[in-house]
Amino acid sequence: MSGGGFKPGHFAILSGVEEKHFWFKARNRIIAWAVGRYFPDARTMLEIGCGTGIVLANLEKEFPGVEFTGVDLYPEGLKIAATRVHKAKLINADCLTFDPGKGFDAAGAFDVLEHMQDDDELLRQMHKSVKPGGGVIITVPQHPFLWSKVDEFACHVRRYRAKDLQKKMEAHGFNVVRKTSFVFFLMPALFISRLMTKFAASGPVEPEFRIDPFLNRIFGKIAGFEGFLIRRGLDLPFGSSLLMVARRG
Repeated sequence: MSGGGFKPGHFAILSGVEEKHFWFKARNRIIAWAVGRYFPDARTMLEIGCGTGIVLANLEKEFPGVEFTGVDLYPEGLKIAATRVHKAKLINADCLTFDPGKGFDAAGAFDVLEHMQDDDELLRQMHKSVKPGGGVIITVPQHPFLWSKVDEFACHVRRYRAKDLQKKMEAHGFNVVRKTSFVFFLMPALFISRLMTKFAASGPVEPEFRIDPFLNRIFGKIAGFEGFLIRRGLDLPFGSSLLMVARRG
């Protein structure tokens, strides 16, 4: 597996689909719920690798009393983010060397770790970025067997196994308090889609991001039901994405 980083030209593709695509909307809801559930007293929060600001914009609406900061290496993404957020501070900086100052009450990295050649270094930075007693929320793509041209297009370095990511986080001083998969019920359809993409001789992978509106609505209902189960305390055993919440030890 190869990759790493991000292609600045992809921000335009993302910004055109993420406000309506069922996966981005479902992920936003899960992230917002996790912030309120596990860090209800947070007054400051950092998003590492905030990209186009789709997560920050939603969190601003959900938590108007929290001071948000987003940091990203790519000005192309931050330019779009600036049109979406209203109060969040946006910083153009390397996520691995960003100075968090006195630290934040909470931090998030939402589908960022898989882009890093050295994900351990980013986890060290995240540990440094949160205050004692604070914590982090992370989402990543899951299951190496789902690797396909879509991952290559997205500049992923890896897909994760939940147990491997938990070990990494614990090695860097975090105590995992919640881990659950999502995109569980849609795994059969996704697996077939990825197989078709994997064995196709050629062709674009962008169509996976530009889903048919009818299917998008149906998948959105299914993802909403998954979110309901997660909020009720059910840890889904597998799924294309993984949510992990941890506190700084």
